[in-house]
Amino acid sequence: MENNKIRKYFYDFDLTFLLKYYIQVGDEEVLIKIIRLYTNLALDMDLGKKLCRNSQFKKVLNYLSSENEELVLNTMAFLANYTYFKVEDNVFLKELDYIKQVFQGIMTDHEEITTQGIRIICNISNTRAGKALITQDGLHLKMILAMMGHPGRDVVYYSCCILLNVSCSYNTLSSDLEFLCKIRQEWSQDQEISHLFRLLTKDMTRAKRVLL
Repeated sequence: MENNKIRKYFYDFDLTFLLKYYIQVGDEEVLIKIIRLYTNLALDMDLGKKLCRNSQFKKVLNYLSSENEELVLNTMAFLANYTYFKVEDNVFLKELDYIKQVFQGIMTDHEEITTQGIRIICNISNTRAGKALITQDGLHLKMILAMMGHPGRDVVYYSCCILLNVSCSYNTLSSDLEFLCKIRQEWSQDQEISHLFRLLTKDMTRAKRVLL
């Protein structure tokens, strides 16, 4: 009962006033806490579906280019949660101009930023526009392939999902297939990743035969 009251409060209240408050006080520590709040609110599916339609939240995209590493991390986590919702008028799926900054972000040495960035790319790779954006730029695909060799388990898992999502339009080279088979061997003890690799290498081998 208490959870329902809290949920109703957030439904009825315009939370964007918090962003306006930050703009007034100019305190990055406050901003990080606000973004964390929004990120956690997205864990409620109904509330997340509502909030992802609010165009006011696009202001958060400005912080992808911040020099504050913690702010970038929290912004990435925020986007990872809200790009999850495949609903009409999700403001983070309608325009994907920010994705170049996300790709730049995944090349950092900060593993958690890389992980959140890969989650974002994985989410948008499930959409037609996102798939086109990823496959149109050969550099983007090379970056995802490079992430397959990352030591972080989640990074490899989501990278594999991305390649599976776009594989129908990805013309793999034999060197890529050999590289993936090598990485697959390294993760042979992880059942989930091994299963994804089996699907991926099978799909890519099929694509290669079609090309030949």
